[in-house]
This record gives sequence, C-alpha cells and structure tokens, in this order.
Amino acid sequence: MEAGQSTFYQCTGFTGSMRCAYKKGMQAAEISASMEDLLQWDVVVNDQNILLEGIRLKHKLKIPIWDAFIVAAAIKSGARHIISEDLSHMKQYEGIIVTNPFLKQ
Repeated sequence: MEAGQSTFYQCTGFTGSMRCAYKKGMQAAEISASMEDLLQWDVVVNDQNILLEGIRLKHKLKIPIWDAFIVAAAIKSGARHIISEDLSHMKQYEGIIVTNPFLKQ
C-alpha cells in the first residue's frame, strides 16, 4: 500500500472493519498486514481547528458534519484525493477529488 494521510477517525473505523472481517473469516495475518500498512500513513489528529473548519464546511458545502470533518482533515494534510463511499464520486470539495472505490469503472 502506498503511504498517504488518514485521520484518527478513519483509523478507528478501519479497526472496527477489521474486527468484522476477522469474524467473517479473514485471517489474522492478513489483518495484521493491513494494520501495519495503515500505521505507515501520517495520521491527522482531529484538533480544535479541524472541528471548527468542519463546522464551517458543513454549512458551505451542505454535507453531513462527519464528511465535513474528513474534508477539513484532508485540507490540513494537503491531500489531493479522498477515498470515500459516502461523498459524491468524482466531485471536488475545496479542490480535493473524491473517489468511490466501490463503483464499477
């Protein structure tokens, strides 16, 4: 996996997803490898500035607050892309392009 940026919120969600994957039969070694990949990424901590920017973006972009927090963290990290199934595919939010990995190309 290529290194990138992630938020603490996304890391927490990833951990929950891996727990579910384990219950559905994913092998512990695969889960460990995925977690080790994730730990190579720079994590953007949701601080006061990201929360305030998220609130501003929620109103400006008319998106749910949790998505606005992700966009705010992406802005802070300097990201150019967000991978999300929740935000609109190929839409730009503050110059950051969203890709939904679950849509068929």
